[in-house]
Amino acid sequence: MPEDEVLESDVSNVVIPIENTELFQGVKWQLWFPVIIGLIASVISKLTFEDIVAPQLGLTNAESIENGTLLFSGVILTFVLSLLSLKLYGSGNRRIKFIMGGGISVMFFLFGIVLFKILCWAFIIIFWLIITIIWGQYRLSPPRTGIWLGAGGAVSIVLGNLIAHLTL
Repeated sequence: MPEDEVLESDVSNVVIPIENTELFQGVKWQLWFPVIIGLIASVISKLTFEDIVAPQLGLTNAESIENGTLLFSGVILTFVLSLLSLKLYGSGNRRIKFIMGGGISVMFFLFGIVLFKILCWAFIIIFWLIITIIWGQYRLSPPRTGIWLGAGGAVSIVLGNLIAHLTL
């Protein structure tokens, strides 16, 4: 193998020390991706669930519609995560683990919010911040990446549903 040819497995994150400080190469995509997709999923869910999905399910109670909108946002986010898995993990077992980690964590957090309301949201924010601080330094396995994206998506879904409820 020629010396100038580098394998992808040999490449790692580079930290450049400058006068006792470190330069990071920017915010990782695991931080901004679930926030953007969660907000978009919330708006799409608010626009479609109340008028299209809820009447088909026979939901007429205002609380059922609000909870359904929140959970439907989670379904949209999980669908987008499954599409993302096509790009991240080509095929097979790793992709399924990523989807399961992300989908289960999104629905677990959103069901917690439906049952325990805003109190649970504070714990999810703290959980996501802790994951970001600790796991953000490492190259993660597919299930852990899915859990990280699911937690970030759940935080932004609740925020997006609140914004969509107030503005739409």
